[in-house]
Amino acid sequence: MTIRISTRGVAARRAVAGLIALALAVSAGVLGASGAARAEGEVPAPATGSTAPLTASLVSVAPAYLTPSTSLSVRVAVTAGERALTGVQSVVAITDAPLATASAVDAFLDQPDRVAMREVGRGQPAEFLQGVPRAPGSLDAGSAATTSLLISSGSLNLPRGTSGVYGVSVTTIADGVPAVRNAFVITWTDSVMPPVDVAVLATVGGSPERATALLNAANDYRVALAVDGAVLPLLDPHIADLTGREVFAIPAGHLDLSSAAHADAGGLVSFAVQRSQSAGEERPWLAVPGTIDQAVVDLADAQGAAAILAGTKLEFGRPEAAGSLAAATASSGRQVPIAMAHSRLSASLATSPTTDPTAPARLVAETALLSLDPARIGRGEPVLVAPGESWIVDGTRPSDELAAMYSAPWVRPAQVADVLASAPAEVQVATLAPAMGDVAPEWVDAIGQHVTRLADLAAATDQPQLILDGPGRSLMAAMSLPMRGDAEARDEAVAAALDEAKATLHSVRVTSRSEVTLVSSSGKIPVTVRNDLPASVTVVVAMTTASPRLLIDEQPVATLEPGTEQTVFVPITAVSSGNVMVSVALRGEDGSALSSSQAFKVRVRAEWGNVATGVATAALVVLLIAGVWRTIRRGRRDTRIGPMPSEPHGRADAEAQR
Repeated sequence: MTIRISTRGVAARRAVAGLIALALAVSAGVLGASGAARAEGEVPAPATGSTAPLTASLVSVAPAYLTPSTSLSVRVAVTAGERALTGVQSVVAITDAPLATASAVDAFLDQPDRVAMREVGRGQPAEFLQGVPRAPGSLDAGSAATTSLLISSGSLNLPRGTSGVYGVSVTTIADGVPAVRNAFVITWTDSVMPPVDVAVLATVGGSPERATALLNAANDYRVALAVDGAVLPLLDPHIADLTGREVFAIPAGHLDLSSAAHADAGGLVSFAVQRSQSAGEERPWLAVPGTIDQAVVDLADAQGAAAILAGTKLEFGRPEAAGSLAAATASSGRQVPIAMAHSRLSASLATSPTTDPTAPARLVAETALLSLDPARIGRGEPVLVAPGESWIVDGTRPSDELAAMYSAPWVRPAQVADVLASAPAEVQVATLAPAMGDVAPEWVDAIGQHVTRLADLAAATDQPQLILDGPGRSLMAAMSLPMRGDAEARDEAVAAALDEAKATLHSVRVTSRSEVTLVSSSGKIPVTVRNDLPASVTVVVAMTTASPRLLIDEQPVATLEPGTEQTVFVPITAVSSGNVMVSVALRGEDGSALSSSQAFKVRVRAEWGNVATGVATAALVVLLIAGVWRTIRRGRRDTRIGPMPSEPHGRADAEAQR
């Protein structure tokens, strides 16, 4: 067989291969040239995980707002990376025009390089580092320095007779490295700005340490407080003194009212409100839910809340109302006020890190935007600022942001009562909010039952706070509003709190388990009870039986010292013989159940006692008869007349003659 090979096909394939090789070569050359161009024209980025060649952060910004008589002071901390830097300087620029809206402020802070700006000043790091001189604008590898800039009103050159919010950028540059830009907003005022009435409501709750930090941050008489009163006795009395302040109560543990409303747990809410009020004078209370729907409105109405607060943690159901106060109709027909915290102001105050030097100026700028908003001018209604329990605070001093806000001439302090007294906008609420963030209803029910039992046990002790502030508070804290943000952690906290509550309730119990035999028609049954609490407890030993063979004559009261066991005797009367099951439980003196019941058998053998009594009686009768018989026989023997003895006649005659 002859095989022919087509030379035309081979040539074609060779030609194609050559073209491909040529294309690859050209492509490689082009790509190589392009890469070389980038290498020559750009500063190489630092390798992943390496130190940035230049870092810069703002240390301080002052004042919180500008006037014609003030200068802008900015301090920048600059740090060199792994190599020395030259030509280091910070450049300050300000926007050409004011930022008229909140969205314009957000856009500037997000991308300050996209807004038209003009330079107003620049400066270099200090020329001395720990007393050692260095070249201007230079930084050794790994060293840090501070650049201080003071820009006069004239250099700022802002338009006189006007007011507005401006954007400021601070760009730090150095030779051969990428620039670092920081930005903030600041208010310029050289005109009379319309006043803004601002009411601030700080929520105080959580652990004693957290509550102390929040009270320190809100240590200003102009700030109203929404307080978990149950935590106040755990604080320093000086810090917990709220004399002269506008104060509202919130349920103990900052209870998640949405979960309670959807589980129909009005009793739990009532207890939490009373617990919060128990530490001091009764105050109006605010319902702070995670969602707002008809169930929450009805709960707030039924429990007598002064208002519902639509705060920073609200997930669903914020009313569509322009003002700070709305009103929803409860099923009872009554109107329930809904106080609405201003979203931007509240978030600005709540979420700004305490280390952010631009935060005071930002909060002041937000109030300035409200003052200059044409839609608000002339309305005069107060604005509510409520940072909530998640407010980021220093914890050792009053809030710098609030101090700056109150210093603004257009801000007028108001009270929360002013907000609640304003004209509400009537709104419709959803029938039922999504329950995705709720505690499971069965757990809400379990928490309610255990809280009630713990309260009953606490009332029977001489130190009720040990239980109420211990496992009782843990239960409600596990179901708190702040825990809605982490369902997994909340579920773990609920399970742990329920276990702690069960262990506490088991501390006072009946330990008798053996059978008891009763051999008479009446007697006392011994019952052993134990108290493992660190406090004394007074209990009623309540014995019951369904059998007609046994009557319980009395329910004795006993006081058990901490860590002791005691035997208590329960008087009973047996009607007839037989085996009887009795149940013993411990109750408070008010009748509340303190322990689960313990059942054991009583063997009633009343006839044994009767037989024994009969035998003893018969024996006594026999002994009595025998004694009488012996006495009689002895008496008869003594009274018999025997023969008279003879006497001499002489003596007898002599006696007769006498």
